[in-house]
Amino acid sequence: MSRFAKYLPALAILGGFTLVGAQGTGTTDPVPPASGSAAAPAAVTMSSADMATSIATTEQTIQDSGRYIMHLKEVATNQKDVIKLTCLNDKLVQYKAQLNIWDSNKGTYQVAATKSDTDRQTAYTSLMDTAKQVQDLRDQASACVGEPELYKQEAGVEVTHPDFPDDPTVDDPFDPTVADVEPPGYASAFF
Repeated sequence: MSRFAKYLPALAILGGFTLVGAQGTGTTDPVPPASGSAAAPAAVTMSSADMATSIATTEQTIQDSGRYIMHLKEVATNQKDVIKLTCLNDKLVQYKAQLNIWDSNKGTYQVAATKSDTDRQTAYTSLMDTAKQVQDLRDQASACVGEPELYKQEAGVEVTHPDFPDDPTVDDPFDPTVADVEPPGYASAFF
């Protein structure tokens, strides 16, 4: 009986949360959409021709990303940097997998284009998700060779500071023509 008494408060709290959660599901509050479905309503307004144009441009961007990763791999090979080369080979393998997924999803989109708007929209959304993953791979490949994203953002930062009272870059402290400088005091036993 004493073992059960130790766990009784925890069970009571867990049961209370369960009851509160079960009561909360009957309310009329709208449930927020999942992150993947949040982009769907904005793209529903696109026509089939707009989607086809967007897919063609995105496909060109994906091919450019592949060429960029291959270029970075060649640079790393010429530099004989094994760490960069290993990282870029990993990103290249992931890129090729995403390219296969893109081709599969593009076939699905072409079939769905003849069907309802929801099928076409679902296929289009999966294509754009794949394109975003390829863009992420391109960014990761840039980071492999030492071009992190933060560097791009911090390039225009200027730092200001108050004037330093004894700044050696402003005046030469050893210039004998400057009258402001007091000669150094010599240490002595007599003051």
